[in-house]
Amino acid sequence: MQSDEKEDILNSISSLNLNADDFEFNEIDLTNPKEATVCPISGEIEIKYISSNKSRKYKTGHGSSWPAEFEFDLKTNYFVTR
Repeated sequence: MQSDEKEDILNSISSLNLNADDFEFNEIDLTNPKEATVCPISGEIEIKYISSNKSRKYKTGHGSSWPAEFEFDLKTNYFVTR
């Protein structure tokens, strides 16, 4: 996770009065440098909200908008059990 992405998601979490420590982040790098010397970065990140045990995977890397997708899920209470 790049530093600007990390800052974005931490800001999204705190803006909704949630604690970042209540989330687990598991990132997987799927970049395949064997294909060429220059290749796009790709991967996925799974984010789990510990309190509800709900998680979601997002595609990461060049061209992805996963921080915005995560923020949308936060704002629509995907992770919070009601």
